[in-house]
Amino acid sequence: MDPDHEYSPSRWSPRGTAEEIVAHHMKIVKEASEAAKKLNSCSLDVPYGKSDGERMDIYGLDLPKDAPVCVYIHGGYWQDLSKNISAYPVQPLYDAKCVTVILGYDLAPKVTVSQIIDQVKQGMVKVIEFATERGSRSVVVAGHSAGAHLASTLLSTEWISSIKESAKLLKALFLISGVFDLQPLIGTYVNAALSLDKIEAASVSPMLNLAENKGKIEVACQVVVGEYDPPSFKDQSEKFYKLLLEKGYAAELKIFNGYDHFNIVEDLRNNAYLLSQEIVKLAFS
Repeated sequence: MDPDHEYSPSRWSPRGTAEEIVAHHMKIVKEASEAAKKLNSCSLDVPYGKSDGERMDIYGLDLPKDAPVCVYIHGGYWQDLSKNISAYPVQPLYDAKCVTVILGYDLAPKVTVSQIIDQVKQGMVKVIEFATERGSRSVVVAGHSAGAHLASTLLSTEWISSIKESAKLLKALFLISGVFDLQPLIGTYVNAALSLDKIEAASVSPMLNLAENKGKIEVACQVVVGEYDPPSFKDQSEKFYKLLLEKGYAAELKIFNGYDHFNIVEDLRNNAYLLSQEIVKLAFS
């Protein structure tokens, strides 16, 4: 199979052409994100580093101090999209009394995937500090596509050790339609901006670098993928789920029937959506 086709999620949806799927997705996420900014008490462009991309948006500042903090990391193959149009999960989380952080990061080719990983880890340190200062009961992280890859890099003994006692706040990771082995992307259109070689691709692949969990990381890992995600994405999700179990992590694999790579997160704007409810459930567990 053509590698470009294999790793082009918009070509696998039965809802329309690739162009229609992407156009619809952009319309949905922009509208929902704008609504979130108007309807919620928020602080935008909060810096966690020095670069333009190292910013986060925080929603629900008027909620009780012990409210859970839910973090969302957008996708876009590490080179597209932004936090500014990724606030679509906010309203259901706010209605459930969860503070939401939309974590931004710089994009390739301005930075490398390795640098983006470092940025996300740095940003999450700031989120943990924010949650600790508020007295939040928990932190839950959800990432989509490239964001799922970035969220999975938090399963690092080194990073967990860096947040010390506050690590107990981190309750769950939702890894939605992710790519966990970047080596197959080398020969695709995706790599034009990433410039990954074999060594670099291997070094930034959680599938190849997941550490043994020796009881230090007590995080529920939810690996989520759509029925109409590309077969390559479904295969990677299944393999990463099995690897999580082998390495001693608490993990579940959930296949969302009827969903593709895009509406699996578009529906996070809806209170009745099962995935929104699952995030809230673990945030309050």
